[in-house]
Amino acid sequence: MKNEFYIDKNCDWYFRGNKVEQQEMICLFSSLLSMDKNGSYYLCCPENRSEVTVADAPFMMTEFFRCGCGENQNISFKTNIDEIVPLDKDHPMVFKKGSNEDELIPYVFVKKGLWAKLSRKVFYALSELVDKRDVCDKIEYGIWSGGQFFKIEESKKCRELS
Repeated sequence: MKNEFYIDKNCDWYFRGNKVEQQEMICLFSSLLSMDKNGSYYLCCPENRSEVTVADAPFMMTEFFRCGCGENQNISFKTNIDEIVPLDKDHPMVFKKGSNEDELIPYVFVKKGLWAKLSRKVFYALSELVDKRDVCDKIEYGIWSGGQFFKIEESKKCRELS
């Protein structure tokens, strides 16, 4: 491990090889986390900048909440750092191909170039809300939230996740 900080694929934080167990410390570190234009992650303090190795995404959506239904529904997520993030035009959901060619993994934009992937539990619960619409005689599947339709397809924005 070349960096002192590491976030694994389950969004668990490690410092010098030891898992950070204190939720308060994880929340503090995550408030300092940012991503540069090259896709590298850093903890940025006024006098120090430490690179962070991130296996996949720095955050995980652990719960979701729904108000309304269909085109009028609003969905929000809770992250592993206890932040509430709405699913809307400023916080879109995109899909990235997984290791299996048929697998699409959903991510939601959180802040400052940082994304969160959906936990398996949240993904399966959210799949109950998948809707379809007909656009120019083509059926699209996706999720409505905040007046937006988030299509279930690989996104060009996924390059930002890599």
